Amino acid sequence: MLRPRKAPCLVGLTFLAIRLPDNVWQCLFTIAEPDRRYDATIRWTDHGTATTTAEPGVAAISRLDGSTTAVQPGDTITVTEEPILIDHRP
Repeated sequence: MLRPRKAPCLVGLTFLAIRLPDNVWQCLFTIAEPDRRYDATIRWTDHGTATTTAEPGVAAISRLDGSTTAVQPGDTITVTEEPILIDHRP
């Protein structure tokens, strides 16, 4: 189950010390599964592409085609008009 967090969707803002390019949108969620709960971010651009940096706690990126890529804090994340799910692990 996806549950939006307070002030969940932002665009091109400094939020939690993350600077987003002006064309990047993101929504923050808490995912509740039977055996665990974790935070996730859905991020996309309204036009073109942009790069962001994986913040502390980021573990993986999932794409609409079903692929998943492991990510470590500090890695570059390419964001396009196709939303990605950024999985945060404690």
